[in-house]
Amino acid sequence: MKKHLVIALAALFAGSMAASAQMQVLKDAERAQKSGKAPSEVVNIITPAFSDPETATLAQTYYIPGKAMFGEFDQLFGYKQFNKLPENGDKLTVTGDLAAPLAIKTEGNSESEDISEWVNDNASVIQSRNAEAINKAVAEWVGKHRSSKASTALMVTYFQTPGYERLADSLMTLLSSGARAPEVVQNFTGVLSSQLGEAASMEVPGLYLYDSTDSVINFNPHQSKALLLCFMNDSRTARDSVGVQIRRLMASYPDARFKAVEISTAADSASWRNSIAGDSATWRLTWAPGTIASASIRKLAIPRMSFFIVADSAGSQIYRGASITAAAAVIDKKFK
Repeated sequence: MKKHLVIALAALFAGSMAASAQMQVLKDAERAQKSGKAPSEVVNIITPAFSDPETATLAQTYYIPGKAMFGEFDQLFGYKQFNKLPENGDKLTVTGDLAAPLAIKTEGNSESEDISEWVNDNASVIQSRNAEAINKAVAEWVGKHRSSKASTALMVTYFQTPGYERLADSLMTLLSSGARAPEVVQNFTGVLSSQLGEAASMEVPGLYLYDSTDSVINFNPHQSKALLLCFMNDSRTARDSVGVQIRRLMASYPDARFKAVEISTAADSASWRNSIAGDSATWRLTWAPGTIASASIRKLAIPRMSFFIVADSAGSQIYRGASITAAAAVIDKKFK
């Protein structure tokens, strides 16, 4: 897994002096990371960007919650690739093939052995890269081992935070104070707060978006019992898998009280049009200049693609996350 995801969105913030200053912060962090600076230094450099609403979304994309902590975790608790969580004076025995890191076994202290066992038992889940499945496996372990440092280690290194911030927050609160080393969890929980604060509780505003006919449409949640917003990149595979669920919802609730809107995060309208060419979608396919960094959408702090928000008729976010299956379940419940 990558420690950092760097994307070139500088042009979207060129009109704001405050954003430009924060963009420099992101560039400084990128240079520091590439030059081999310690992860803790990179984190310290990029932190100011999260405090500025103009760049919080970009920083959130650049610094995936928790994942930039890999380096700090390795330095403080041992090498993650060996599943080690040693204390001073511990002697660990590591056996296995470096070509198969998920099968490596560690003996020496209980935490190290617990992490090793969890990784071994869940190797296929980890390899699947299915965030929902990985998080479920981590959650099951944490729920049964609330006083273990191994639980904190698994949260920081394996839990897939984007789109699952509420679950991450609830799991972190389960851990005893002795299991949570502040120097390990402070940035993890700090970034969580950006997705659990105002952006997650704010009313979904009316959104002005371009549709496939070049018309500007206002999508207002107050006009629907449930409004599904799907933030998608231009990957045909991703769109097709999500489309299965949206088609079912459109067929199940054909009246005007349910609406689904797919919002493309393509860099430009040409890329967006290429991605939807020949599409037979029965829902609105839209695009906005600047997409997730545009004035109206930026406030929603979309952390990743694909991402889904379900709003009720009051504009309240009744679902916010990375699972279209979970979003569809909320909609089904709303109409029953």
